[in-house]
Amino acid sequence: MSAESEKSNEKIQAAKHEAEIKEGQINAKKKTIDVKLEELTKSRKLIEAEKIDATNLARAADAELAKAMPALQLADEAVANLEGKYIAEMKAVVVPHPEALNVMQAVMIYLGEATDWMNIKKVIGKPKFKEDLMNYDKDNIAQKKLNQVQKFTKMDNFNQSHMQMVSAAAAALCVWVKAVEEYAQALKVVIPKKLKKEAAEAKVAEMEKMLAAMEAEYNAMMAEVEALEAEYALIVQQMEDFRKLLEQLSLKIDRGEQLVQGLGGEKTRW
Repeated sequence: MSAESEKSNEKIQAAKHEAEIKEGQINAKKKTIDVKLEELTKSRKLIEAEKIDATNLARAADAELAKAMPALQLADEAVANLEGKYIAEMKAVVVPHPEALNVMQAVMIYLGEATDWMNIKKVIGKPKFKEDLMNYDKDNIAQKKLNQVQKFTKMDNFNQSHMQMVSAAAAALCVWVKAVEEYAQALKVVIPKKLKKEAAEAKVAEMEKMLAAMEAEYNAMMAEVEALEAEYALIVQQMEDFRKLLEQLSLKIDRGEQLVQGLGGEKTRW
């Protein structure tokens, strides 16, 4: 074998060894990728299940909130229908009707005001009294206030139709007091559902963040495998090129030997 042939054969063996190493690396990486893909598939299914749960919780919270909205609308309408002349009539009263006083004291409890008649007249005489009622924070009423107001709302005559016979202002504000109470009670059901929904949504967001990291890792591993496969393909191609070169060299050597043998025969004949 010529020196060039030996060199080509050495290159083939070296390339073969390198190809075997690359192939081993590729197979090992593919096994790791298979495990990662299985993890990704499980995580995706889990997230989808959590999303469904979060959606159902959101729907439940929205449904309960929808039940409370009519009460909220009724409260706003009651304030809108409270005409200034009715307020003026109430302010002019020296000694209020006991049932009208009940209504106004319930209003004062919500507003955090003193419940004596002098202060009630002072509060309802404020230019922004109606605006304060309209903008009242109905979402954050302390249970203590609700308990105090319920002492009035549980009374048999604490209703619009009865109060209409006592005072137009008291009738309108009676509606407002009861509507605010109804809305606040509905929120007791809504808020826990809303908190569960928010917790579920936060959980899904965190899981999606983790999934994105896993997918990024998976894609990086796939890219690494593709790079290894490209290197492997190049090594195999180089090995094939060396084999062809070796075959060509072997063919040349065979022809050279045949030529030498032929010339030797000619010399003998001569």
